[in-house]
Amino acid sequence: MALPGAMVRSVNSIATIELFGVVYAEDTFDPQATDTTYAIGTILARITATGKLAECDLGGAGGLEIPVGVLGTELISDGVPTDIPFSFISGGQVDAAKLVFTNADPVTTAVHDQLRDFGINPIQTSDLSKLDN
Repeated sequence: MALPGAMVRSVNSIATIELFGVVYAEDTFDPQATDTTYAIGTILARITATGKLAECDLGGAGGLEIPVGVLGTELISDGVPTDIPFSFISGGQVDAAKLVFTNADPVTTAVHDQLRDFGINPIQTSDLSKLDN
């Protein structure tokens, strides 16, 4: 289900997290740290008090512990702790192996289930190109 103003696209590339029917939505990112690069596949959460998105922290509070979205592109916080308008994956199938937490927590089946609650379906994939002649 696409959000109003959301963009849906499908990509055939092993270099991306996107697999099929990926939905992007526009929102505001609240960098919790400055001078940080957030990688493609970073799992996002919604801060309850502000409604803005930030990196998910399973040990956090105030909404930061609930995965709700995924970065589809790299996002760089330039050292100024200000909000960043951005697009994020809010639905569709994504490569489960490319999901990450900035703090290096493991991405478990429970996290996959929580993302599915928000319309993001992590799929286990294999790169068979190594077997090609």
